[in-house]
Amino acid sequence: MRRRAIVAAVILLPAVTSLLMSSPRNDYSAGREALEDRDYFSAVERFRRALDQNPDYLDALVGMTKAYYRLEEYDEALRYSERARRQGRRNPDVLALAGRVHLGLGAIEEARDLFEQAVEIDPNNVAGRIGLAELAIAQGETARALERYREVVRLDPHERQALLSLALVYETRGEHKTAEDYLQLALEHHRRHPGVHLLAAQYYYRRRDYESSARHAQSTLSLRPAHREALLLLGSVALHRERYDEAIAYMEQLLELRRENPAAWYVKAVAHQEKDETEDALDAFEAALETGPEAETVRYALEQLVLRELDLEDERRAAYAEYHFRRADSLENQNYFRRALASYRRGLRLDPYNRDARVAYADMHRAHGNRATYLQQLEVLSDLGFDDDYITDRIEVSRALLRDSVASRWDIAQFELERDRIQVSLFTIPERNSLLFPVSDLSLTQTLRDELLAYERVNVTGGPRIVPEFAEAFRTAREDGSQYFALVGFVEEERRVTVRAELYLSRTGSELASIHSQREGTARVRSALARVAEGIGERVPLIGRLVERDAGRGIVSLGRLDGLQEDDELVIVRRAAVIPRSGDGGYLFDRDDQVGTFRITAIDDVIAEGEVRREDFVDTISVGDTVVHQEDLTAASETVRMFPPLYRRIRSIQ
Repeated sequence: MRRRAIVAAVILLPAVTSLLMSSPRNDYSAGREALEDRDYFSAVERFRRALDQNPDYLDALVGMTKAYYRLEEYDEALRYSERARRQGRRNPDVLALAGRVHLGLGAIEEARDLFEQAVEIDPNNVAGRIGLAELAIAQGETARALERYREVVRLDPHERQALLSLALVYETRGEHKTAEDYLQLALEHHRRHPGVHLLAAQYYYRRRDYESSARHAQSTLSLRPAHREALLLLGSVALHRERYDEAIAYMEQLLELRRENPAAWYVKAVAHQEKDETEDALDAFEAALETGPEAETVRYALEQLVLRELDLEDERRAAYAEYHFRRADSLENQNYFRRALASYRRGLRLDPYNRDARVAYADMHRAHGNRATYLQQLEVLSDLGFDDDYITDRIEVSRALLRDSVASRWDIAQFELERDRIQVSLFTIPERNSLLFPVSDLSLTQTLRDELLAYERVNVTGGPRIVPEFAEAFRTAREDGSQYFALVGFVEEERRVTVRAELYLSRTGSELASIHSQREGTARVRSALARVAEGIGERVPLIGRLVERDAGRGIVSLGRLDGLQEDDELVIVRRAAVIPRSGDGGYLFDRDDQVGTFRITAIDDVIAEGEVRREDFVDTISVGDTVVHQEDLTAASETVRMFPPLYRRIRSIQ
């Protein structure tokens, strides 16, 4: 009997141990630890186990809400927060957490009501007061937010979240001395908290104080070894310090923790790229795309490397281009003409010898009436050696159809004419950006530049550049000789991206427009960039030249691709007598310099024919004079729910 009892006990021991180990309290504790480590997926798993055993376990419901909130799965967070509220109806911390979830969903008034309820129940409730401060941040009311955070610090001078939030708000306002004072207070009171050191590391990274940033990131690792964000930050710092082997070593450490980390592969690729190790860089970029196939930022950086380093005959170019050809076909089927053309152009830059793609690109132009461009693309194929019957027959037919075109009648090689493009300089300020992929600011701005190539009237001067502040962008734009400049900013989240561009007049530095786009879903980065490019293209006013004249008829260097049509009227101004106008855009010129008007009677792809009418009794109109279109320009922005980047930084504080 005793032997049987011992055997039974031995058999039951693992089950009993497992039961004890998986108690709701133990699972909750494990979930809370995972939450502190920012391992939100493990946190969800452990909190769910606790709730499977006790569905009314309030702490686990709160933990599950926080985990989904951090994952930005606000609909799921809302479901658990409502369950938590049923269990803790008068619990101000639960109400404040529900308010943060509603705020994340953009339900401003519901969030305000929940925060105010929390403070009404307990006037000293920190969570509710911090929630009201975050609400002010989300609405761009930083002065009100500062007041509310300072109220929290008066109640509790050691309150970590309020101290760190104050540092971030003052940083955004450009008051760096005050920001660092609050940051130092947080470090003095919470020296053993890894999150405080991490935020300090991120702050100094944005300030380009890479030595201080690295020191605090190392402190984060000493308090919590294998901290993923700290390792990624150390790799980014090493890139900026041109310590590329060190950056690669940090990324190897990070990838040992989890191979499916696109950002780590991205930093590693950039480090190899800077070392001129093209093949290693390509391998790392491809690994980043394999682990994050929707990571458009990675794809753009990869393609920019391919364009620079791989021979035109390299077979890999065709594989990279195929993505854009498939996307162009999809966009064409959805009647997104301009965006489809942009995808074809990007694909053809990668794979210029692709016959079928160039034919498809040409066919799109033909379908939209751009017959001369259609012929031009067929002739490119012929020059590349594609002289089969299909191509030669189409060229012959197209030339016949164009015999009565404006270009043919005036014997003008329209695509060889010098175009009057508006010069735009592009800049980005890294400390204003919030990116999933470190040091990708310039690559994203370069991609916006590529999108702008779709607009005949625009040329990007000098290439996109990183600057520390507005003044540097203003000064550089004037040195470039550009008419306009744009400061571009990016906020990347797991499932959402926001791109903003402030367009300025280079002559005066005055702001002309604020253009922004927020997108979710697949291809969100490209879609947002395309919308902002469209906004810039719409805001940049049209300008051209009178290139030929015969009595009352003439030719101008603007056409169908510029958005003009028959019966449009242009103003003729003496050459070099116009300057871009502040305020509502357009051009400024002396009334005495207006010498005539031009009414379009026939139009080609990039030139137009029309009636030339003099302004005064004496005809002073000359070939080379400027033509402008004084149209009313519409605002190029969208109505979207959009929180400032500061809100995202403050929301990440734990």
